[in-house]
Amino acid sequence: MTRFLAAIGLAASASANLILTEGGERQCVDPNRCNGNEDLFPFKVQPNFSTLWDVEYKKTYKIITIKGTPDEPEKHIIGYQCGTTPPAISELPSNIQSDVTSDSFLELPVRTAYVASSTYVGFYELIGEIGTIKVSNAAGVANPCYQKQTENSQTTELPFSNDNFKVFPTNVDVAFASAGPYGLKTENATVVIPVKENKETTNLAKAEWVEFFALFYNKEQTVAGVIDTIEEEYLCAKNVEKPVEPKVAWMGEFDGNKCPNYYCELLKDAGVTDEIFFNSGDYTANETLREELNRKALEAAVDADYFFFQGFKSYGAWDNFFKKHNDTIRTMKAYKNGNIYSHMERNWFESRLPTPNEVLLDLIAIMQPTLTSGRSSIEDNKFFYETLTEKGYKEMPTSASCVDPSQPVYVTRGCNRRVQDDFIPKGFKKPLESEGASFCEKINNNNGVYDNVASLTRATAVLTTMSLGFTVFFL
Repeated sequence: MTRFLAAIGLAASASANLILTEGGERQCVDPNRCNGNEDLFPFKVQPNFSTLWDVEYKKTYKIITIKGTPDEPEKHIIGYQCGTTPPAISELPSNIQSDVTSDSFLELPVRTAYVASSTYVGFYELIGEIGTIKVSNAAGVANPCYQKQTENSQTTELPFSNDNFKVFPTNVDVAFASAGPYGLKTENATVVIPVKENKETTNLAKAEWVEFFALFYNKEQTVAGVIDTIEEEYLCAKNVEKPVEPKVAWMGEFDGNKCPNYYCELLKDAGVTDEIFFNSGDYTANETLREELNRKALEAAVDADYFFFQGFKSYGAWDNFFKKHNDTIRTMKAYKNGNIYSHMERNWFESRLPTPNEVLLDLIAIMQPTLTSGRSSIEDNKFFYETLTEKGYKEMPTSASCVDPSQPVYVTRGCNRRVQDDFIPKGFKKPLESEGASFCEKINNNNGVYDNVASLTRATAVLTTMSLGFTVFFL
């Protein structure tokens, strides 16, 4: 199931005359040296898990489709390479012509963008395009380079308001917003792109929206190796035998109170097989009724091995919750054993979507302590810390740690790097076929996840295992 394709036979003369699609200022095709027959997008991606976007490549443009949902229509974006002439509507596939308007055309690669949510910043970090975010509603972002840009007035933060979704900024090429606002007509040249990652039903489907963002920057080559690693590691961690079947309470200030959803999938893949205990409170009810329902939910979870609390330390979320329910919480098994964990500040919103493999490995490190997942203690955990002791809590980074907003960097600490006995998850059996085989390739192929092991690798990057069990990708 190959979704990343590299055009190996692209003539050297053509690539020299036409375009370099990644890095630096936007580079355009020289129309005097391009006859329209060259493939200007030699690196291509297709989703494996995402169901709400797709792309069809032509020689000088891409047809990017955001799939329709029951309450929202399908939308097509015609992204044409800078320096080329956009196709006429009559040249497009007949089945989309009636859906395409002048607002559907966008020159690529994008230079400036408006992002309507902090959840998109993690995707931008992985493709190295933080510097193109010029306007946003993403207040409180942890990414240090984004912080630096706001401090230097390179990025303008708008106060969160529904009014901001009615008329988009005029000084950007494109606006990325949650599905819904794109149906409104804007009185400017901004192309509005609906983002539907929140409507995907699995964590890997959500993660693949990093490829969706990459399409608008011609960053297919950059992102292919990263998403390959994310998916391999997630499936690797999911498929390893879990020696413990813990009981879990998942409660707090946000997230829903029933399965299926993204965190039910994460907990199941980390070894949870029993019922998950949630807040049973009606968030629309008055406070007295809501807290009574929360108390009953905590009582039901008295035997839960682990309690994952949804709320941020900087807002005093746990202190407020504990003050209201301390008598009940003190009776819980998770409290007595010190197994209450909270989300790391802001990481949950920015990095969880594009890197669910990291979340899963963190959960496994907590709930499956006999497995080695690249984390020797809670200090190595990226998304959770011990609530009662605050051990493992990390302050948000500051702008001073920004190195280069255009340099995509991804650090993996996971389970499928090449065979190294000192950090092999104990649930794995060492492959007999070859010493350098990837666990994930073996496991996923044996379980029928992929039809062809070779197709798992779509990237040109070399995966290098380090002795500590983590790999850094400078792409």
